[in-house]
Amino acid sequence: MDRRAALLLALAAGGCIAPSVLEADRRAVHEAALPSGWRPALPADLEGIYESIRVEGEAGASLWRIEYQFSGDGGYTAAALVFDGTRPAFQTLSGAWTLSDGIVRLSEEEAVRASVCEGHLRLEGEGGTVVLRRMALP
Repeated sequence: MDRRAALLLALAAGGCIAPSVLEADRRAVHEAALPSGWRPALPADLEGIYESIRVEGEAGASLWRIEYQFSGDGGYTAAALVFDGTRPAFQTLSGAWTLSDGIVRLSEEEAVRASVCEGHLRLEGEGGTVVLRRMALP
């Protein structure tokens, strides 16, 4: 399984995630009320730590939880709790990100639409949508 594709939320390449499916009531991320008034993200919007609150589409079938840390210098680190059909396992990666015209790229070939609203980050791609909430640092 391609770790970068999995952590890019299985959105840009949904088929990279194992085909196991969790029933909605067994998923760690449940439906939450979302704000309205989303706008395309700007680079300054991404800086911070985010945790998933909603995973929709193919991505929701095997991703239990996703966390991202985006730094202002263009670096990021991410972790996803992925169910492979047998047991959950964390996948992690770090690298560089870019954002232009509301599209965030974690590698040259993978990109998803990024929008923000009231402390939330929404990432949308071919394999689904993930909504993340900015975490407050102590």
